[in-house]
Amino acid sequence: MKSHISYKVKKYFFDKIFTRGKLYHHDPLLYAGMTAFKEPERNIAGSYAMSNEVRNMNHMVILAHPYLAAAKSFFLKENHVKEYIKRGYDVVIFDFNGFGESDFIDFDFYKDILAVFTWAKEQFKPDAITVHGISFGASQIVRAAGRNLLPNIKIIIENCLDNSIHYFKVRNQKLYYFLKIVYLINPEAKKEADFVGMVKNIQNVSKILYIYCNNDRLTTTNMGMKLVQKTVAPYVYLECPGEHLKAILDTENYMNFINDNIDQIEILPVRTIDFSDT
Repeated sequence: MKSHISYKVKKYFFDKIFTRGKLYHHDPLLYAGMTAFKEPERNIAGSYAMSNEVRNMNHMVILAHPYLAAAKSFFLKENHVKEYIKRGYDVVIFDFNGFGESDFIDFDFYKDILAVFTWAKEQFKPDAITVHGISFGASQIVRAAGRNLLPNIKIIIENCLDNSIHYFKVRNQKLYYFLKIVYLINPEAKKEADFVGMVKNIQNVSKILYIYCNNDRLTTTNMGMKLVQKTVAPYVYLECPGEHLKAILDTENYMNFINDNIDQIEILPVRTIDFSDT
C-alpha cells in the first residue's frame, strides 16, 4: 500500500513537471528498418538497427533522447540514426520511463540508460559501445557516469544544462520557483540537478565528447564551458552553428568529429574475387 501511494505521488509530480511525457504519437513509417524491443529489467521500450556496412569492428551507439514528446523518434526525424548507420555503426534508441512507449517508473532516468546499456551489451556483444545523449538525455548520462557506472566507454554530452533548474527558469517560471522550494527541503534533489557538480566525478570513462550550439539560448555554450572546466576525464569539445538540438544540421563536421573521437570505424571495401586468372 505504501509503495502504491509513493508511486502515485511520483507519477503526479512527473505529470506536472514533465508535461511532454504523455504527448507521444507513434509514427510507424519512421521505424521502417528498425526492430522494436522491450528491455526486461525496467521494461524500457526501444528500437535498434544494424548497419549493413562491411566494417573492421562492431561498434554500437546508444542514443538518449532530449525532453520532447517525440522521445526516441527524435533521432529518426533528425537523421541521427541514418547518419550513424551509413558510417557503419549499429544504433539503439529508447524511450526514458514515462516517455514514448515506456511506462513511468520513477525519476531515476539514468537507470534507464544503464538498463538499455546492459541489455545491448548482452544481446549483441559489440566490440565497443558509445552512449550519446542530447539535452535531457545528456544530463542523464552525466548522472550515470558521475556515479562511475559507465566505465571504459566513450560518452557524448550534447546540449547539456549546467543545472536542470535553469531549464524551468527559461521555460516555466511557476515550476522554477516550485523546484527552488523543493531543493531547500531536499538537498539530495538539488545535488541531482547540479550537472557541473556531477561531471567532476566522472573519472572512469575513456573520453567525453562535448557538443554545443553557438545560437542555443537554452543550453548555452557558457554552460558547456562550466562542465568542461570541471571535467577531469579526457575530453574534446565541438561548437556547431545553430540553435538548441540542431548541431546535426552541420552534418559532416558533426559526424566527422564524432567518428574521429570514438573508436573509429573503418568502412572496408566489399571484397571481390577476380576469376579471370584462375
